[in-house]
Order: sequence, then C-alpha cells, then structure tokens
Amino acid sequence: MGTLHRLVARARRRGVAAPSLIALVVAIGSSPRAHAEDPCIAAYERAQELRLDGRLRAARGELSICSRSSCPALTTSDCALWLSQVDAELPSVIVESRDSNGPVAAVVTIDGETVDPATPAVLDPGSHVAVCRAAGRSATVRFDLARGEKRRSVSCPLGAASRAPAPSSGSRSAVPFIVGGVGLALVGIGAAIALKGVSDRADLKGRCYPHCSTDDVDGVRQTLLAGDIVAGAGLVGLTVGVVLFFTDSAGTAAARPRAAALWRF
Repeated sequence: MGTLHRLVARARRRGVAAPSLIALVVAIGSSPRAHAEDPCIAAYERAQELRLDGRLRAARGELSICSRSSCPALTTSDCALWLSQVDAELPSVIVESRDSNGPVAAVVTIDGETVDPATPAVLDPGSHVAVCRAAGRSATVRFDLARGEKRRSVSCPLGAASRAPAPSSGSRSAVPFIVGGVGLALVGIGAAIALKGVSDRADLKGRCYPHCSTDDVDGVRQTLLAGDIVAGAGLVGLTVGVVLFFTDSAGTAAARPRAAALWRF
C-alpha cells in the first residue's frame, strides 16, 4: 500500500479533486492483493527501485509498462516523465576492433552478450567487459560508462593476423620427387604393357601368321599402343620432376608453373 499512499499524496499536491482521488483508489485496488496483481502499480514501484540501483535498462522496461494509456493517469504521467529521463541517462558504447592494419570485422560480446559492432550498445552505467574475436584472434577490454555518456568509443586491439611460416631456404620441396616418382612408375607400367604386347605378337606369329584374325591383330596393336602412351606420359612426368628438382634448388619459383603446365600437357 506504500505506493498507493505515495500516489494519493502526489495527487493531492497537484490539486486533484476528491472524485478523481476516489477513482484512483478504485483503479489501483484497496487491498494489498489487488495492488500486487496490478501490473501498472507493480511496474511503477519496481521502476523506482531499479533506477535507484543503477539498473537503468531494467527500469526502462518497467517504465514502458506503467506509462501505457491503460494504466491510471497519475502513474502514466510519472512513468512517462521518468522514461524520458532514463533514456537520457542510459549510456551507450561502440566497440571497434582494430589491428595494425586498421579496423577488423569481429564478433563482439559485452558482459557475455553479443552486440552489433556497427550499432551503439545501450548499457547500464558502471564497469563492463568487452571481448572481440576475429580469425582465431581475441582481445578483452574493460571500460566504465557514466550516466548520460552517449556513443562512447572503445578500441579493442587485436594482435597481428597469423601468417604461414616462410619455407626455409635450405629445404627442398617434395614436389619434384613426387612428380618424378609418378613419372618413373608410369614408365615402368608402360614398359610392362609394351612387353606384353611384344609377347602377344610373337605368340600370334607362331600360331596363325599370316592368317590371324583381325580381332587378334587389333588386340596386340592396342596393347602396344597403350604401352607406348603410358610410357610416354611417364617420361614426361620424369622430365618435369627433374626440371622441378633443379629449379627448386636454384630458388626459381617462376619455373614451377611452367613445369606444371608441361606435366598437364
């Protein structure tokens, strides 16, 4: 009932007529239970307590309730006035993530709550902690906000972006050995196929030459051709591997794309 008494006293100071006072009492409720269940009066009372505690964001939520037109006129006028005052008192901040190259797009949290870095974050007055994260980097910054401090700019410095270590000048790349090894393997496979073709041709000469069937002759020719193609590709790969080996040892990076193009050919 303390809130009810305060409202009635405020109405009397403003010169509200007796019928209006009676209407106010009826609207609020004359019993403690009615008062507790009335959202307007409950919000009216909580808003004042929250504002005194410095919890302005929560107070603003309560004031938005008791300032509704459906609430008693006296609570509405008070809450509307206090709401404008709280809006003026609420501070805001913009956290900008930066590194040595300038601004960085980062995920920003303030007091554990994710915020939009491009929009001022409205906070309660007092101490806060911002955490910025970007591409495996993170930074934590602490700052204080005073009542009414608007669009405070806070810089969140991130370390330099990690870079892949430069290859040692004394080490060799494994690419020449891989390419050369594949080429050498293909040469061996091609030679094996060709030997089979030679063996099949000798077998045909002993069995049916010169009256061998066209299918048998074509099969031998295709085997010999396949051996030549595979062995030729292997020779190309082996050549590319040798070229890469010597250009890598000389540190000529420009020759690598040309050798790779030769391998694709």
